[in-house]
Amino acid sequence: MKRLITIPTFFTFSRLIIGSFIVPYLIVHYLSSHDFILNFFIMFVFLLFSFTDFLDGFYARKLNQQTSWGATLDHCADKIFISSIFIALVFKGACHYSWAISLIARDFFVMGLREIALEYGAVIKVSVWGKLKTTFQILLIILLLGLYSLSYFLHQIVVVLFIATFIISWGSAIAYLCGLYKKLK
Repeated sequence: MKRLITIPTFFTFSRLIIGSFIVPYLIVHYLSSHDFILNFFIMFVFLLFSFTDFLDGFYARKLNQQTSWGATLDHCADKIFISSIFIALVFKGACHYSWAISLIARDFFVMGLREIALEYGAVIKVSVWGKLKTTFQILLIILLLGLYSLSYFLHQIVVVLFIATFIISWGSAIAYLCGLYKKLK
């Protein structure tokens, strides 16, 4: 009998259950425009939980514990973790609500595509663009946390990074849609 909680699943659950509550809690209650050290600590905690996304995949491959259940749980954990942080950043005024909605909507769109694919017996695998999207989202969140207490000029860097993140995010979603279309055709 296979164990349900493996090392990769442990990392996924930690991001899903702990990270999705702890990091937004820290953002909402402690992110400060006057305390760069505290903001840096929040950024560190965010990076720690973000790193579990790498660790769960690494150990799943290394220990030969890749499962469809684990992959699905990983996708859900990623979406909930990142979405909860964007919502907390909107609450604090560190992120414009339209940015958060556009990035969260993209994730729901791709999740919907995955469901449609499953209905037809197809699988949409994570692409390089999807991984790049995650990297850009993490960089955007790091800058939003780190620059919360810094100057207007540096906030312009965040705007440029958001635009790049938006383009990569929705570009990858369109690539997934085209791939699904080809599979179903």
